[in-house]
Amino acid sequence: LNYPLVLLPVRAALARLDPQLEEAARGMGRGRLAVLRTVVLPQLMPAAAAGAMLAALYALADFGAVSILRFDSFTREIYLAYGASFDRIGAAALSLALVAVMAVALIAESGMRSRRSYHRSSPGVQRRAAAVPLGAWRWPAVAFCATVASLAFVLPVAVLAYWSLSSLAGTVQWGAIASASANTLLVATLSALSAAVLAAPIAWLGARHPGRFARVVEIGGTVGYSLPGIVVALAFVFIGIRAVPDLYQSLVLVVVAMVVLFLPLAFTAMRAAFLQISPRIEEAARSSGRAPMAVAATIVAPLARRGTVAGAALVFLAAAKELPVVLLLSPIGFDTLPATIWRESTRSFFEEGAIPALILLAVSAPPLWFLLGRSE
Repeated sequence: LNYPLVLLPVRAALARLDPQLEEAARGMGRGRLAVLRTVVLPQLMPAAAAGAMLAALYALADFGAVSILRFDSFTREIYLAYGASFDRIGAAALSLALVAVMAVALIAESGMRSRRSYHRSSPGVQRRAAAVPLGAWRWPAVAFCATVASLAFVLPVAVLAYWSLSSLAGTVQWGAIASASANTLLVATLSALSAAVLAAPIAWLGARHPGRFARVVEIGGTVGYSLPGIVVALAFVFIGIRAVPDLYQSLVLVVVAMVVLFLPLAFTAMRAAFLQISPRIEEAARSSGRAPMAVAATIVAPLARRGTVAGAALVFLAAAKELPVVLLLSPIGFDTLPATIWRESTRSFFEEGAIPALILLAVSAPPLWFLLGRSE
């Protein structure tokens, strides 16, 4: 579940690495392992650390997987308190404890963040890195990648395919599944675009003007992701009923809640991309008479494209599989694939949820492939 949270930002950071730095280190007599340790890994640390933090926060705030597996986590106990026993005081206490744990993690990560620069001092020329022959390590590397792919994709898909064949013996509601697929794609796309637009200024502030104010803004922007989706959804239920009743159970409120939850996914990937852009490039453009907005649109945005695409892809994936927000905030009759899967699993009809689960993979994969392919 959390592997892409680290993989995609690190992949984007790897694509932005300048191979001339490695070549210069090799020219000074350093071996490949020394270059990896002293040149490559330090430049990947912002993306890797941010992805690891998001993975830890996601594990603490996840609701769907732990509920289906009947694992007694914070989120499951909060849901049981709200939905089963109506113990609002107990649920609020558990929510505050979970928020406190995640706030400590966010503050610790922000305090440990290095202030070093990750861009080269001279402009250089961007080009692809040369392929490195692995030699005897080729097959162990292939075996490792195959094992990860099998555990993350092949095995789950095989199980879902088996259950789908079993469900075809009964009645499959293809119309409802098609409607849920379209709704899932719509919510995920709107959430990804909105989060990317809102995350850009926060990421820019943290990368170019680090300080106390920037740290407060970053923590404020990432607090939503540290909260369980069910807590955020219940908060928006209260807001919708009391403050903006016209937006209650509307698509707008669903997207707003998704952005509050998943804004850090776009922010962390974009900040890592901004850190790799030399400020001298912008200063040169400004000295030639270009306005700040023109510099941002014609220079900064293309250079940060990979990080932006990676962040938007992460938000898309997270929003496509979000469950509590859809259950509590969506309009009447507005069903998504995760909600369909949840409904069937709560009835212990796992075979009936297999086809929607496979379609959820199909709905998520092409937009993600398109986004990442455009960044090549």
